[in-house]
Amino acid sequence: MPGRVRKRFIISGIVQGVGFRYYALKTALRFNIVGKVANASDESVIVEAEGMPEQVEEFSAFLRKGPLGSFVENVEEKDIEVTGENGFRIVSHMDM
Repeated sequence: MPGRVRKRFIISGIVQGVGFRYYALKTALRFNIVGKVANASDESVIVEAEGMPEQVEEFSAFLRKGPLGSFVENVEEKDIEVTGENGFRIVSHMDM
């Protein structure tokens, strides 16, 4: 898909049990981002986000802030291959 980018974010801190996945879902819909979000076994949250570069950048800023009750300590960001998937969903597991 021309012009689109896809990034994987690994967000650590107090990010599980605080509604982070639902926050990511709601924010992704707002910015027309497709992808997925999952809790990881190490208590981080993994997000894959695909869209136009400026949309993914704005989405990233919201991930770095997190929902009320969270504390984002660190965000690792990596470019990954664009998949062209549709929608944004919460999944039970995602490989790091």
